[in-house]
Amino acid sequence: MILNRPVIVAPKKCIIFILVWLFTLPYSFSQSKNGRLSGSVYAEERIPVPDAIISISTLSLTTHTNIKGDFSFNKIAAGTYEISVNAMGYKEVKQTIYISEGKQNTIEIKLAPHAATLETITLTAEKRTTLLQKTPVSVSVLNARKVEAYRLWSMKDLSAVVPNLLVAHVGSDLPSYAIRGMYSNAVDQSVSVYVDGIIQYDADNTLRNLYNIERIEVLRGPQGTLYGRNAMAGVINIISKKPGNVTSGCAEISLGNYGTQRYSAGITTPIVKDKLFAGLSGSYNKTNGYYTNSFDNQKLDKNDQLEGSLHLRYLPFVNWAFFLNVKAQQTFNHGTFPYIRNDSIALADGYVTAQNAKGVHRRHIYSAALSAQHYGKWFDLASITGFQYTDKFVAKGLWDGDWSAYDFFEMGYGGRPKDNSGRTFTQEIRLNSANETSDKWSWTAGAFYMYHPEKETSLLIAGEDAATILDNPYAPYTLSTPSKLTSNGYALFGQATYKPTSKLNITAGLRYDRETKYMYTQTTMIKAGYPDMDLAKRIRLDGKYRALSPKFNIAYHLDNSMMVYANYSRGFRAGGLNTRSLDPDFYAYGPEFSDNFELGYKAGWLDQKLFTNLALFYTNWNDMQVTAFGNTPAETGIRNTGNAELKEIELEITTVPVKDLSIDCHFSYNHGSYTKLTKPDASSGTQINLKNNQLIMQPEYMSMLATQYSKIIAGNLKGTIRGEWSLLGKHYLNVDNTVVQKPYSLVNAKAGVSYNKIELQFWARNIFNERYLSFVYPSGAPYAMLGFPATFGAGIIAKF
Repeated sequence: MILNRPVIVAPKKCIIFILVWLFTLPYSFSQSKNGRLSGSVYAEERIPVPDAIISISTLSLTTHTNIKGDFSFNKIAAGTYEISVNAMGYKEVKQTIYISEGKQNTIEIKLAPHAATLETITLTAEKRTTLLQKTPVSVSVLNARKVEAYRLWSMKDLSAVVPNLLVAHVGSDLPSYAIRGMYSNAVDQSVSVYVDGIIQYDADNTLRNLYNIERIEVLRGPQGTLYGRNAMAGVINIISKKPGNVTSGCAEISLGNYGTQRYSAGITTPIVKDKLFAGLSGSYNKTNGYYTNSFDNQKLDKNDQLEGSLHLRYLPFVNWAFFLNVKAQQTFNHGTFPYIRNDSIALADGYVTAQNAKGVHRRHIYSAALSAQHYGKWFDLASITGFQYTDKFVAKGLWDGDWSAYDFFEMGYGGRPKDNSGRTFTQEIRLNSANETSDKWSWTAGAFYMYHPEKETSLLIAGEDAATILDNPYAPYTLSTPSKLTSNGYALFGQATYKPTSKLNITAGLRYDRETKYMYTQTTMIKAGYPDMDLAKRIRLDGKYRALSPKFNIAYHLDNSMMVYANYSRGFRAGGLNTRSLDPDFYAYGPEFSDNFELGYKAGWLDQKLFTNLALFYTNWNDMQVTAFGNTPAETGIRNTGNAELKEIELEITTVPVKDLSIDCHFSYNHGSYTKLTKPDASSGTQINLKNNQLIMQPEYMSMLATQYSKIIAGNLKGTIRGEWSLLGKHYLNVDNTVVQKPYSLVNAKAGVSYNKIELQFWARNIFNERYLSFVYPSGAPYAMLGFPATFGAGIIAKF
């Protein structure tokens, strides 16, 4: 028999029930007072505007339009609000709306192209769509219009275009980046490069040419919390154009001196309206080279590059989006490293070198990225999967290893291209708070995984002159160093923003990274008539690295167009293993870290005709990875041998003072020095103290002024003239501070006429043929490369 007994509720459960009820009670009563807002955003001829940002600032609510230009807000309390609409390429629109209680409210908003005001810039630097002037970080954005205006054909062209970004040309078409004076001589850069959401593992694995670009975002300062490894100095984020409902395309032919040729074309079109879209683009770039090889009186550094990409975008449902991006690039560099014997000769004699070997450095890169996005009620989900394959080889001989006319040393790769290759697989899964979940909180959380195996057989060949002139008793011989390196890494990260008021934002974030590496390597001497001899037997080297990257930011909006912020962030660059070292002390090196403290001010003036952004920052750089030399001049590797501190100020100004006239300018003052740095002295066996030396690749000041004016000549005939002037201050190119580049300026110009959608352009870069040092190889002798000489040409662009 079962007796009826009273139900006794535990006091703890009772308290929880009462608290939940009290919390939801006012929310339940408020439901009947809420309304719903939906609408559409379109341009001329009622063309929908996708990815427009719609904001209700007093409620801290934000959403964006879909491919059809539609948007919606749910559960908005009845009342009067001001809504703002921003889209790249259009003037901001503000409109007062009234939300009726318990009703569906519908509006339509028409956007006009920017003309006498600055266009709105959106970005995804914070891994969610935000407005440039309302994002409290130091970031510059080059949209498609500016990429074309600056004539940005490759990553090398980005130098000095945005504040504190210096790009050095180190040979073999490899750019090397420095942001705010934080620079790396290694293939693992201190600036992390992303292409369509996929990290480029290192300099060898980076897609370098720019075509079919929607925008380029350059974040300055450590970005470890959201981007992880190698975002020590900042991030360069490249986003390709996405196909949509409108068929469009372009084609370009440009020819210039030094045999410069560029051919590019692209088209995007809908396959199934509102559902499936495709884009196809490609480019071919060629130069006959800038350097003359006095050894055979031929051009040394001819370059051919061919690349293409395929884009597919699929929208099966309103809240789902899939994007597939496949890219391929092939590069042939004739005479890979045209170094000149020292900096003095380079500046005196110009683009003349003497090398007895000039093999063709051939490289292939294949990349695929698949992203999936789901827009949910409580959160948005994003998955980004990337795969990249790269191989390299030196064909038709080897390249010169001593950069002279003597047969001392030559370098190259053994086997076949696939024996010198690498693969990179990455997977990121990210959750973002839905736009309407809360008017107080927004957050991002995610996980990242990376797998990168690579193999290489490097060759160093000592020639006859090494025996007769250098008195090397073993020459001629070949050193073969086959190596296999595998990297595994994963990360967990999160960032949240709390908005206690409509004007105050408080952001905190944290990332945990773990990366492991292991490498098998050996070195064998091969000499004709003798058995092969192992100089270093096959061994396994291991490295394990961990990093915590916090971020804290507080931003206060003085009004709708002015903001001040304070920011702390940390970045790190993963440790690694030196693949070509015989010295156990040089086998492995640890990670390096940077801590950045920044104050910033962003403002819009004169009805959005003028933007001014100011930043002051201090960076502490610890456990620096420095290319160092062992007890012999030939023994090189990366070691953690230094610390540094940096103090800088940046000012960026963009204005449209009158219709059709645009002015972009920036100025930065920089001071960075080593607080600890030593290097071995091979002759004495002691350490040389380089404390208080200036950082390399950090100009004392950098500035850029770019002005463009367009005018209707008659009917559909339009003329454009543009000028650019950059000024770079004194800076050092080696840690000893013995190689110095004095201040110099570069002047670029462009003029064109367009009729309907066809434009004829004439361009010139480094008009006054300024001769300056771009890079010095970190060896005992300052082998140097110059910046690009004066180039000029003409091109025709057709758009539809």
